Amino acid sequence: MRPSSLDAETMSIPLNEKKHSEAPLIAFTLCMPAAVGIAALAALLGFRTPGVAACLLAAASLSLATVGMLASVFHLAKPLRAPFSLRHLSSSWLSREIVAVAAFWLFDAAWLLGCLLPDDAVLVAGEGLAATSGVALLFVITRAYHVSTRPAWTGVEGLLELVAAACGAGSGVVLLCLFCSLALEGLGAAPSATSIVEPALFAARLATLCAAQIAAFALDVASHRLRRVRLAAMAEASDERIPLTLANYDKLQPMLRKAWTVEGMAVVMTCIFCAVAAIHAIASPETVGTDSLFAPNGSLVAMGICLALASLQFAAHGLQRWLFYEIPVPVRFVAALRK
Repeated sequence: MRPSSLDAETMSIPLNEKKHSEAPLIAFTLCMPAAVGIAALAALLGFRTPGVAACLLAAASLSLATVGMLASVFHLAKPLRAPFSLRHLSSSWLSREIVAVAAFWLFDAAWLLGCLLPDDAVLVAGEGLAATSGVALLFVITRAYHVSTRPAWTGVEGLLELVAAACGAGSGVVLLCLFCSLALEGLGAAPSATSIVEPALFAARLATLCAAQIAAFALDVASHRLRRVRLAAMAEASDERIPLTLANYDKLQPMLRKAWTVEGMAVVMTCIFCAVAAIHAIASPETVGTDSLFAPNGSLVAMGICLALASLQFAAHGLQRWLFYEIPVPVRFVAALRK
């Protein structure tokens, strides 16, 4: 008789004890990918010289990486013992995750240092290494969640969701930094805004950020489709852990649809806003930095809109991360019945 044919109530006992808050891990797996997304997009969009925008991007990435790193430490029962986990670097993906996080944080710090000195070489090296190590970090985080007792976490979907958070939340912060730099330029806190905003380049950057958010939404939807298909294919030959997970997945569908709705709204509104800004910049290049959307008051309004859009992205991906931890159904198996 296959294990799947046994009654779930006689074969295992669901873990009903009080659940620990996953808030620190949600913060870690949201803030860290967002920081990676900022670094990757900054490198892709060509912020390779010191300036207000580059400094803001580096500072935002480093700040989010710091929040994520602190959140992961506070999740540990004994935070002061975290360094001892490095002894298992050759066999533990969790140990490798600690090293990867530290490396990304150091490269982020070097990137910001290059912006502040200013030093083009340090900036380019720090930005490039932060982007490269960040991509590797997302893979390492995914591998750390490959736990046999949580089949919902063992597929490629976990990596897709982290990449989606990097693209969605990261692009939201990049957009905010772009318009913050315009506001600072317009208020006289830095040189002329025209040194940062070339209309064609500005429009191309906005189009890239819109594409990143659309890709993030597609990845989020695809990840859940793939996870359900994978679990359903495994259900017949499995014990009751997967059927219980699928049943729980069904209960969480309303919250999943809410997350998709919030993210979809953020994507649509971002694309509309970026289209208006790009058209304005291209149609009236002589007014960039002096009029309308790019004037001090206009930039402040645009900055407020970008802050709202970035908040929507973080809310949507925060819900996605919460769902990631809620989908599995913890089960304690009775050893005698598993023989």
